[in-house]
Amino acid sequence: MNTNHATWLKLNRPAPCRSEFLRLVTLLFGCSLALPWQVPLAAHRGSHFATSQCTSTRLVVATQQPAGVQVASEPSAQSAPKHRPRVIVVQPVILCDDDGSTPAVHAFPKRLIDRVYTKAKLELLYLQPLRWNHGKARRGEITQHQIIRDGRHQGIISPDKRIITLLFASTTDRKKGPSGHGQQGGSTCFVRLGPSDRQADPLQLAFVVAHELGHCLNLRHVVDDPAVPDKPANLQGMGALTDRLSAAGLHDTQRDTVLRSPLVMDRLRFYTLAEAQKQIVDETWEPYITGATDDMLRFSIGLTADAPLPQQPQTRRRFAKQQYAGKVLDFNAAEKTLLTGMVQRLQALIGSSWPGVSRFPWHFVKVDGTFCKGMAHTRGLSIFLSGRYLEKMSTDANFGLKLLLHEKLHVIQRLNRKSFKPLYQAYGFVPVTLKKGELKQLNAAQNPDALNVSWAIHSGDALSLLITTLARDTEGIIQFQEEYRTLDKQPDGSWTIGAIREKDGPFQNWHASFPFRVGHDHPNEVSAYLSGLLLESDHLKTLNRDLTAAQTDRLEQTRNAFRNILRLIGDEDRNASKPSARNLPGPLRTNRIGELYCHVPVTLYSKTIQFHSGGLATGSGVCAPPSIPYFPPKVNE
Repeated sequence: MNTNHATWLKLNRPAPCRSEFLRLVTLLFGCSLALPWQVPLAAHRGSHFATSQCTSTRLVVATQQPAGVQVASEPSAQSAPKHRPRVIVVQPVILCDDDGSTPAVHAFPKRLIDRVYTKAKLELLYLQPLRWNHGKARRGEITQHQIIRDGRHQGIISPDKRIITLLFASTTDRKKGPSGHGQQGGSTCFVRLGPSDRQADPLQLAFVVAHELGHCLNLRHVVDDPAVPDKPANLQGMGALTDRLSAAGLHDTQRDTVLRSPLVMDRLRFYTLAEAQKQIVDETWEPYITGATDDMLRFSIGLTADAPLPQQPQTRRRFAKQQYAGKVLDFNAAEKTLLTGMVQRLQALIGSSWPGVSRFPWHFVKVDGTFCKGMAHTRGLSIFLSGRYLEKMSTDANFGLKLLLHEKLHVIQRLNRKSFKPLYQAYGFVPVTLKKGELKQLNAAQNPDALNVSWAIHSGDALSLLITTLARDTEGIIQFQEEYRTLDKQPDGSWTIGAIREKDGPFQNWHASFPFRVGHDHPNEVSAYLSGLLLESDHLKTLNRDLTAAQTDRLEQTRNAFRNILRLIGDEDRNASKPSARNLPGPLRTNRIGELYCHVPVTLYSKTIQFHSGGLATGSGVCAPPSIPYFPPKVNE
């Protein structure tokens, strides 16, 4: 969403033309890949953690892969059918020592896991892995609930309970892998994939991850689930690894359990009126309501500058939620058909080069034209569209494709925030932390797609801020205006916003290096606008304008970065990491996994959360890899 009102797209309502609309829909469907239609699911249920309080542990996150990593080959497995109608989204977290060294052994098995969940028509999608420098957590020196508390406080564990956080540790509860603990019906699991000096069997690694993810999807051990027979082999029971990871490794009743999990998302979803009313006021990802100024609330709701607002915080929040909920609408059948066709068309155009765009969920909410003046934008994982934009999309397919790509990129920016940082810095942006209250003091506008104003522009030897503020015109209408301001660094490392400054030569040159006129105030918008130009240039073949050398470089810069940022983890990185400077023994030859050994209630935040554990075994005894002592924990009844 571009918050510069003066340069917003000016859309004229076209006269209804049913024949033209149907021609466009036919065109879109005729040249696109098939996308399985969504299947209504039963009501979702699940219990989750409360947000933790602040701890004193200082933790650092990085996204770089360990240097010198080698990978072991994964056994061949039949590729999961592309674009299954449902997905689960997993955030991998690799625990390291405090200095960033000694990352836990990690693997991102995908195809084998997709295969075992075939009956649920489910695809596993990994977000870009995070590295978390927390030595005590990696070594198992603190409890799992303390790790979760630290992770929530540090922003490592996803705030969205629909996203599973998968933590790779070296040791937990004094055990060394391969084994794990999955939160029953929750969104967090721990796995240990073995000592770093051994090359593990990829089948074992895939099983551990698939099994613990199954607990998050509310699957229980076969021994505890009377609806599932002991035979044949099962993901949550006994049997050979290849059989337990086969499509038959999930019983029909387990499939139904999986489909009831709130972690399972439709890949394509149009929210109903009641569902959309919840989505529009949800602040899981950002404080869209509680963080807004009075003028921003007025603008969002469609009120004049002088309209009174409640000032008592709870009353104000309740009023805003009521007003927001009144702005959502139901999609009609023609709009669903139009958007489905465009999603499929994008899938055909960019699915191979930017698979993350086409395969992460497409969730849509329809709003009326008075909400944020009808502008397309995103909140959480959802794209918000007004009738005005839907009409424009129905008459201009290329406009619609670029718009959907632009907005989907904002969703991915929210999911993989740290992955974009190197690109943003290459654009000339510098991360800064503004002093609390600075934005409200300036009556800054709130862009839902770039809510965190934390990027300054490096111009010469100074840092400056390009910011959009709210102003009132002579008729009492709230308008947006762009300001270029100085920044002053404070002793504590934060920055305060200074006076308006002239847009000098260095700024003008920087601004001109991007081949568009608007959206320079935040790198989220810069990269999203460039994505549209890349779509025109590389896929639609419709880019018909001359670019300067600097602008061509910006496109190439973005093209190269997107190849990495928008790839899918697990499609090519499916295997466990291992050190490269040692002579490694052959893979472990364990071909069976014994009964899963632990069913331990863990008291967490005054709520009982059950973790299930899995360990590798030969025969009937539970064991760790050779030469590692193993002491099974006591089971709390």
